[in-house]
Amino acid sequence: MNRFGFHPRVLAGVPFVFFLLVAALPLAAQAPAGTTDQTKPQTPAPAQTQDEDIVNRYDVFGGYSYLRLDTKSYGYQSGSNLQGGNLAGTFNITHEFSAAADISGYWANNQHYYNFMAGPQYAVRKFDGRIFAQLLFGKARNANEEPYVVSSLGRSIAIGGGYDHDFRERYSIRVFQVDYVNSHSYGATQNNFRVSAGVVFHLGKVLK
Repeated sequence: MNRFGFHPRVLAGVPFVFFLLVAALPLAAQAPAGTTDQTKPQTPAPAQTQDEDIVNRYDVFGGYSYLRLDTKSYGYQSGSNLQGGNLAGTFNITHEFSAAADISGYWANNQHYYNFMAGPQYAVRKFDGRIFAQLLFGKARNANEEPYVVSSLGRSIAIGGGYDHDFRERYSIRVFQVDYVNSHSYGATQNNFRVSAGVVFHLGKVLK
């Protein structure tokens, strides 16, 4: 166990998975044939279409999130369904690679669960939007309002991805995001799953 609470075996066993998709080549525009003796005016460059990969420097996501928390790992009879929200920001280094920071919180009856993570993200242009994959590391705080039960803070690792559909120039709709979240609290390891959806805002200059 290192000073950040991550066990070396856990870090060594986490695969660095990204979606590898092949982007389609743009179609070359053909100039119409003509037989006129007059000099043709220069054809203006075509406007950007929805299929082109326009990426801003920053993306900010916010939306609803559902978590299936593995409460069975620390004494409950079964897993728990928690509702909450997910807030994330990405700094886009290139059109494909980004650095992401992710915060989420969930509540249900007497349970509270929070994630604070960061890591790399990879995205490709497909289906009038962007498909992305991410690998995040950080901390998870698990809290219960049971008498004499204190909250527990431990490591958290998430791997997953999702799809953002183009909607307007400055924002997209995150149709879905699915992550497997492995956390450690109350002396046990949890295998959790979360699903999120919401809006992505595109900020800053457009990358070349």
